[in-house]
Amino acid sequence: MRRLPQTGLLFALALAGGLAVHALRGDSGPAPAAPPPPPPAPLWRIDAGGAIEACLGAGDGRFFVGTKTGRLLALAAEDGRTLWTAQAPGPISAEPSLDGTDLWIGDETGRLACYDAGSGTLRWTFPTGDKILGAAHAAGDRLVAGSYDEHVYCLSRADGSLLWKAKTGAQVHAAPALDGEAALVAGCDGVLRRLALADGRELWTAECGGPVATPPAMDRGLLLLGTLAGNWRAFRSGDGTLAWETGARYDGAAYGMATAGGGRWFVPARDGTLRALDRDTGRELWTLRARGPIDSPPAPAGDLLLVGGDDGVLRLVDPADGRVLRRHEIGGPIRARPAALGDRFAVAATDGTVFCFPRAGAR
Repeated sequence: MRRLPQTGLLFALALAGGLAVHALRGDSGPAPAAPPPPPPAPLWRIDAGGAIEACLGAGDGRFFVGTKTGRLLALAAEDGRTLWTAQAPGPISAEPSLDGTDLWIGDETGRLACYDAGSGTLRWTFPTGDKILGAAHAAGDRLVAGSYDEHVYCLSRADGSLLWKAKTGAQVHAAPALDGEAALVAGCDGVLRRLALADGRELWTAECGGPVATPPAMDRGLLLLGTLAGNWRAFRSGDGTLAWETGARYDGAAYGMATAGGGRWFVPARDGTLRALDRDTGRELWTLRARGPIDSPPAPAGDLLLVGGDDGVLRLVDPADGRVLRRHEIGGPIRARPAALGDRFAVAATDGTVFCFPRAGAR
C-alpha cells in the first residue's frame, strides 16, 4: 500500500528490534515461541518489471499484480507464466479487484479501468480528478471507488457510466466497504460515512479519531478502522454507534487493513506489531513483533495468516496464539498483502519480485 502524504500529524515510528510473540493468558505472562522449521523453496518467482506496493489479487487460477510502472500482470498460479499484461497510464498502487470475469483497477492518474480477467481486454475506463490508491468494490450492478479528489464514485458495472458521486472532507485513500445496501467510506478527514448505494445519500457519519488510510474491515455487523494516530475503533455498521475503541495506546500508525476471523480482529501497525483483538471488546489477546513496520494487511490462507513486513520476512502465523509457524526471507520489504489460492500463496517484495510458495507443511 502506498503511504499517505504528510497530513500534519507527527508520528513516532518505533521499530521493534528482534522477533518475539507474546500470547497473553491471564496472569501467566508471555509464552515462549518455538523456532519455526526451515521454509520450503519457492515454487516459482518472477520479476514483475516494476516496484510493487499494491496488494495482490487472486482468482480463477491466477494471481493479479499491479506495479509502480503501471504494468498490470495476470500470472498462472501453477507456474508463474505471464498470461497477459496491460499498461495503465500511471503507477498502480491500488489493489486489483476481481468479480467473475471483471477485473477493476485504479491508478495514480485517477483512471479507473475494467478489464476482462481472462484475456486482459480493456472494457471501459472512467476518469476521476486525482489518484486512486484503494480498490474498487462491486455490489450487484454497481461499482464504488474513492479518489484523492475528495469524492466517492458509484459507477455502472456494465459500462463505467457515472451513477452518482459524493463529496467528502478530504482525500479518500482507502477502498470502501459494501454491505449490499450502502457503501462505508473513511478518508483523510477522519470521518466514516455510510452512503446509500441507490443514490449516494449520506445516511450517517462517525468520527474515527484521526485520518484514515485503512479500508473498513467488516464482520457480522461490526466495522473496524485504524487511524494514523494509532487508535482502532469498532462501529456498528447499521447505525454508526461506537462499540469499542483502543484509544491511542499503540505507538504505530495504521496503514494496513485489519482482518477478521474466529471472533478476532488481526491489526497491523507501523510500530512493527500485529495484534489479535477480541472482536466484541477489543481486548488484546496476543502480539507479534517484527523488526520493522507492518504495512501489509494480514491475509488468511486456510487456517493460517500470511503476515508480511518491511523487514522482508513473510510469516505464516497461527491465528489462535500468534505463533510463527514458518518464515520466508524474501530479500525486500513487503507492503502488498499476499494472496492465497488453493494449495499455494504469492507474495511480492517492493523491488518487483513475486514469489509463490506451497502452503503445505506449515503445521
